[in-house]
Amino acid sequence: MFLASGDYNGQPPAELRALAQLNGTTFGLPFPPVIAIVAVLGAALWLFLAKTASGRRLYATGVNPVAANFARVRTSVVWTSVFAASGALAGLAGMFIAAFGAGWSQAVGDPYLFAGLAAVLVGGTTFGSVHGGFTRTALGALILTVLSTLIVSRGLSEAQGRIVYGIIILAVVALYGRE
Repeated sequence: MFLASGDYNGQPPAELRALAQLNGTTFGLPFPPVIAIVAVLGAALWLFLAKTASGRRLYATGVNPVAANFARVRTSVVWTSVFAASGALAGLAGMFIAAFGAGWSQAVGDPYLFAGLAAVLVGGTTFGSVHGGFTRTALGALILTVLSTLIVSRGLSEAQGRIVYGIIILAVVALYGRE
């Protein structure tokens, strides 16, 4: 798709590298293009969830599937659609991760699993918190991204970073337990 025949040199395509550069510019403004992409996608997803009937059906199914069935929401269709979208997006993310990697490994996505789980927990979504939701999970992901940047800048190993994430998760569980 991006590469002409014989152009592969073990590096990601220049177009992908330009999108992910932290010192890049977006439309002449001094912030990385990946931040603009995440912000636009986050806003679009928030609008979909908060302002469309499909988003409301998704919330209703997630909060109380029995009540959603009584409200004539076809929960089986909602669940199937969500899992299909999740699989498609996971495949797309896997393609991007593979494009930036030098080799292949079954464990290439392992660090992302723990960070994603931590973002959802910090957002309060899995605890049934009245405050949990997409916006708080997105803010939790942003906070944890800043934290991971600090962890890397301090020279901590991946194991030490996971310990820090674990401490944060325990603190958040204790905080939400008091709610």
